[in-house]
Amino acid sequence: MKSLLLVLLITISISVIPLSISRNLAYADSNSTVSMSWLKDNAELWVEGKISDQQYLAGISLIIKNGLLPPWTTPNLTTVHSSQNMTHQSSISHPKSKNCNDLNFPRVDWSGCDHSNAYLSHANLNNANLQGTNLSHADLLKADFNTANLRGANLNYAEMTNIDLPYADLSGASLIGSDAPFVDFHFANFTDANLTNGNFHDSSFSWAYLRGTIFKHANLDHAELYQVDLSGADLSNADLSNARLDESNLTNANLHDANLHSTDLGGAILTGADLSCQNNPICIQGGK
Repeated sequence: MKSLLLVLLITISISVIPLSISRNLAYADSNSTVSMSWLKDNAELWVEGKISDQQYLAGISLIIKNGLLPPWTTPNLTTVHSSQNMTHQSSISHPKSKNCNDLNFPRVDWSGCDHSNAYLSHANLNNANLQGTNLSHADLLKADFNTANLRGANLNYAEMTNIDLPYADLSGASLIGSDAPFVDFHFANFTDANLTNGNFHDSSFSWAYLRGTIFKHANLDHAELYQVDLSGADLSNADLSNARLDESNLTNANLHDANLHSTDLGGAILTGADLSCQNNPICIQGGK
């Protein structure tokens, strides 16, 4: 049944989406032609059961809500050009923003927009402006946020498995309860960010800037935090078992009740840190 629906969806899509609009479809590569990459790839994932009905329909809904499906008559170039530059009202748009429907990937400007619950799996948001953007509960699986501006962004409870965030600015961002295993956070700026209860197992924060970052109750099992600045960070009750913190700066960090089983702390700076942690020779019973 799903295979029949797939054929119908692709047939209808090819007949109604023109070349110039297809180049701006969400999640398509900015240099691609009308390969129907999003509809085709995600339809196949849907048929194979790799994404749910809700996720696939949410993606189609986003295209429809943003007015990317043209009328059944063939538009001329002037009509298409005008439609691409119109500001559409959408249920996911912030009322004060002019760019919330910008689909000129990768460098979209969604600053201050509400894209909570959005389906952005595999999206290319390299160098995008997402300052203050609400991406809570969004599906960001394998998305690319290289060098993106995410200052003050809301990523609470987002699905972030295997995404790329090297050199991204997440200062002041909130990632409470986010699911972000196997993520590349190399050289990212997390100053004063809140990662409470987040799942970051097997992720790499090496050379990241984590001063004052909150990791309370976070899962950092097997995470890499090599040569990072964690001064003043709150790691209380965090699971740092098998993690790498060698040569990191933990000055005045809070490690109260943190699990440091088999944690590599070689060469780490622990001046003023709360070492009332667990399962490691450096831990001191009763506090500092």
